[in-house]
Amino acid sequence: MPLYAARIEDLGPGDFVQVRCIACGHDELIPKSSLLHGLRLPPTTLVLDLEPRLRCRECDVRNKAIVSIRWAAGGERRNGSKSSRAERYLRSRVQQGARFSIWG
Repeated sequence: MPLYAARIEDLGPGDFVQVRCIACGHDELIPKSSLLHGLRLPPTTLVLDLEPRLRCRECDVRNKAIVSIRWAAGGERRNGSKSSRAERYLRSRVQQGARFSIWG
């Protein structure tokens, strides 16, 4: 699915919204549950519509966020390549109920 058409409801259990601040380089992975329950966004929100809403927690700058999606399904990405050790670790932390800092 192209990024311009992806909605929060399209994210699966192992998928993350990746947000990078171009001002300071801070990088964050946000799971679907944090977007729906933490930020209380409707599931029909386009992922790209998150960019103007986000603020970096490191440098406190607005409108410098770049949003992308980290697709991961069952340990493998949709293109068939294996996920990295960091991605598997983050998925396991989310399943254990770990908290992620959310921009916004």
